[in-house]
Amino acid sequence: MAANAPKSEVVQARLEKDVKEQGNRILQDLGLDASTAINMFYHQIILQGGLPFSVKLSEKVDDEIRRRIIKAEAQEFGLIPDDSEEITSGEDLNKYWG
Repeated sequence: MAANAPKSEVVQARLEKDVKEQGNRILQDLGLDASTAINMFYHQIILQGGLPFSVKLSEKVDDEIRRRIIKAEAQEFGLIPDDSEEITSGEDLNKYWG
């Protein structure tokens, strides 16, 4: 190693066997090894100031969360009073708009 080369560190990760094998095949087709790909990934984290892809919770929103969102938005827009009862259906909304 050259005298001026930056010191390197070891990164270890556990992967499912099939994920590792499939990933390595794709990297090989790209002419890369896992070490180079991980190094590129870390550089992108630095350049982007975060992960270089979107990370989300499941796009599925359960019914309870959906009800809370609708109620909060309806209150925010003055469609129902802030002290309204629990709203669980369109019929409940009709009490206020009926």
